[in-house]
Amino acid sequence: EGLKGLAGGRKVYVVVSSGSVFSEGPYASLDHMIPWFKSVFGFIGISEVEIIRVEGTNTPEAAANAISRAKAQVDKLLG
Repeated sequence: EGLKGLAGGRKVYVVVSSGSVFSEGPYASLDHMIPWFKSVFGFIGISEVEIIRVEGTNTPEAAANAISRAKAQVDKLLG
C-alpha cells in the first residue's frame, strides 16, 4: 500500500485571498496555490479540502463583493 497519511478522515477549510481572479479567466493557469494546498493536505491523508476564495480584491468595490461571496460560501458550507 505504501505511505499513508495519518490525518485521514478529516476535512479542511482553506481561505485564500488574491487581488486578481485566479479561479477562472486569463490567470487560471497561474493558480499554483490551490493545487499545492491539495497536494500537501493529500500527503498527510486529508483528501477533503474545501477552498473558500476571496479573490479580485484589487479595488474597494471588488473587495466588498469578494468578501460577500466568500461569506455566502462559508454560510453554505457550514449551514
